[in-house]
Amino acid sequence: VIATPVDISRFENFEAQANPNQKKLLENLRGQTHAGGKKTVLWVGRDDAAKDLGTLDKAINIVIAKKGKENVGFWMVGVKKIPDDLIDIITAAGGVDSADLPAYYLISDLLVSSSSSESFGKVLVEANACGRPVVATATTGAKEIITDGQNGYLVPIGDYKALAEKILNLLDHPDLAKQMGENGRKLVKEKFSDNTQKIIQFWKEIVSYPKS
Repeated sequence: VIATPVDISRFENFEAQANPNQKKLLENLRGQTHAGGKKTVLWVGRDDAAKDLGTLDKAINIVIAKKGKENVGFWMVGVKKIPDDLIDIITAAGGVDSADLPAYYLISDLLVSSSSSESFGKVLVEANACGRPVVATATTGAKEIITDGQNGYLVPIGDYKALAEKILNLLDHPDLAKQMGENGRKLVKEKFSDNTQKIIQFWKEIVSYPKS
């Protein structure tokens, strides 16, 4: 199996290579999310049934009940509509240009994924490439990317209590979150950064295979 290639360097070197507009975006986002030491949990995706946002909403309510909305905020990139009971807790960023997406990973403390089905899970790779740990449901795609307890956590699909528990664990243990993020940066670079060349070589071998 050769996974979808991801341009790891675009994420791990974003801040150093950012243009003036991207640097301003990053500065503005940090101002919005880090005031008073507030923690930020990020979700990236689209409003699709497979993303199981119902499970995410329940997990968010547990986290907020434990930590308080003054201490942790949730950002959702890719959606505009927020459930009424979470409208003062979640910030919906809507559609974001892919070139600017690394800024959102960098201002977060961790990425969460509540999907009921994922064939791959590109956002998990991108978050790790930015040095951010992941809490994800154990979909087929997530299990290819996340080594539980190393670069993030895997929880049973649909288990909002377990999702909230692992989010809280990383929020309460920033040193652990940082180490998992660094583990993730190393793991995804080793596993996904040169996949384009692997795919090219694979097709070359197929084309050159002797015909019977």
